[in-house]
Formats: sequence, structure tokens, C-alpha cells
Amino acid sequence: MKSTFVTSQDFAYLAEVRKLDTPVGSYCFSIASQWQGAKNPDAEQTTVQITLDRHGLAALRDLIDLGMRS
Repeated sequence: MKSTFVTSQDFAYLAEVRKLDTPVGSYCFSIASQWQGAKNPDAEQTTVQITLDRHGLAALRDLIDLGMRS
């Protein structure tokens, strides 16, 4: 699942969560950017890419939720 979560005239940030085959039960979470001024403005540049298990992914979600309540 991939979604754009920030967009402007000049740039965009996209987040993606993919279930991985190996290690079993793990997920890839990544954040990428696109810049309209780049040589190829449609190209995505990965800024963060981590492998998490289900508990780690849920902990990241909970941290974001908690931060939004502050």
C-alpha cells in the first residue's frame, strides 16, 4: 500500500508499507520523495526504508497517534 501524505507544487512525500516474504511476518516501511525540479520529476528518492515485524509497525503507528495528541 502506497500513499502520498505531503504534496505541494515543488515536492511530494510518499509512504509505503509492503508485507515481505522473508523474513516471515515482516514488513517494509519506506518514505520517498519526489521533486519537480529534478532531472526526472517522476522518480522517487527513498529517504527512509526499514524492515519491521508486526509489533514494530504497530509501535510506529502508536507513536504517530500519540504525537498527534500532544
